[in-house]
Amino acid sequence: MAAKQLERAILMDVTVLKEMIEDQIERYRSILGLPRRSNYTLIQDTEYLLKIVKNNSSLNDMEVLICKEFNIKKNTFNYVLPTVERANLIMKTKNNIRLTYAGEQFIQTKNISYVVKGFIENYFGLLEALLLIAENPLDSRKEIFLKWVTLYEAEFGNRAKSTHKSQFNIILRYLIGFDLLFIDSSGDFKVNYDLLSESKQIAIF
Repeated sequence: MAAKQLERAILMDVTVLKEMIEDQIERYRSILGLPRRSNYTLIQDTEYLLKIVKNNSSLNDMEVLICKEFNIKKNTFNYVLPTVERANLIMKTKNNIRLTYAGEQFIQTKNISYVVKGFIENYFGLLEALLLIAENPLDSRKEIFLKWVTLYEAEFGNRAKSTHKSQFNIILRYLIGFDLLFIDSSGDFKVNYDLLSESKQIAIF
């Protein structure tokens, strides 16, 4: 009985993931990683980055601070803001760059669901990776990767295997860093369905 209940629960979770994917009309095909500081989590670094945007109206000031705090060069800085803008956390106006409603809510509430929603709904591949892991819990990381490549190429066409590997690794870092994916004691991936469900229910204005 318990085994059947677990099987039904997993089926329901997979169904929710499939529905979330079907709800997405258009997503960016590639994603870049955010710069990191030593000894901080991805969630902490994302919050810190958004606070810099919130507290500085000048793009030049943002560049100076972000480059200094994250120890990056200007050419790396150039992709940082577009990455979080595409995740609906910041927006460009005529005169400046500011936080969106989701970005503001994350800063105020510390609720990572606002960030999660922005990334999984605007970048292709995150939900797909979660779905493959949920559907194939016994598969190795390599097997999940190969199935993920098949999904990507069905949507966008072929690209270099090295690019696929880089993208898949970046996506895994986001999923783990944002607590959507855990690695249990046996080394297997586990999906955080509670966080996924919460991000699905959040309304963004």
